[in-house]
Amino acid sequence: MKAKHRAMLYFGCFDGIFWGIMASYGSYIVAMALSRGYGQGVVSIMASGYLVSAFAGQFFWAGMCDRLHTNKKIFIAGVSITAIVQLLLYFTSSGLLFGVLYVALGFTLQPMGSILDAWMLRALEGDVKAYAPARGGGSIGYAAIMLVTGRLIARFGYPAMPVCASLFAAAALAVAFVTPEPGFAAVGPTEKAFWKTALSTLRDRPYLRMLLMVFLMGMASAPIKSFKI
Repeated sequence: MKAKHRAMLYFGCFDGIFWGIMASYGSYIVAMALSRGYGQGVVSIMASGYLVSAFAGQFFWAGMCDRLHTNKKIFIAGVSITAIVQLLLYFTSSGLLFGVLYVALGFTLQPMGSILDAWMLRALEGDVKAYAPARGGGSIGYAAIMLVTGRLIARFGYPAMPVCASLFAAAALAVAFVTPEPGFAAVGPTEKAFWKTALSTLRDRPYLRMLLMVFLMGMASAPIKSFKI
């Protein structure tokens, strides 16, 4: 088997393990919150805060990757924080703290998927053909693990969430620790050049139209995703 094929299979399994955290915990938070008696209006505010926090987290963690020239260390830090926040979120009895921790979870859990994607692309030398099936491993893992976790929750209740999520977080961290990371490019764009490029996109009308469409699609799908259970 060629080295790139091995890397593709390896990162596909790695991605599946990581998304097991979301499948076993993040996807069932709304159901858990409703089971605790929080109203749908309150839960919708929490879910909105989670998404806004995840949006902000993308910029923060990606910026840290650029500054420190590493995806691996940021991923390990983010998943470690996620594991702690998940446990605190489950065991808290305060409604206010539950909401704060739910929002905080978005800041770490969601962006780590993008950090892992970037790490994967660098390991695969930017080969999109190899990246696509590797990234598909995350989707397959998410679907399979969510099905299993749902059955466990139906049988044992919501305590299955922190148990399963902690196991997947530990597994993801173990894999991350032993996975080598390719070096960053020695020379990259300066921060000034980055912001100049970023601001120039605001004058690109096709790009802005695409952003508007993605935003509207997100507005339409977010309530369905949050309350489908």
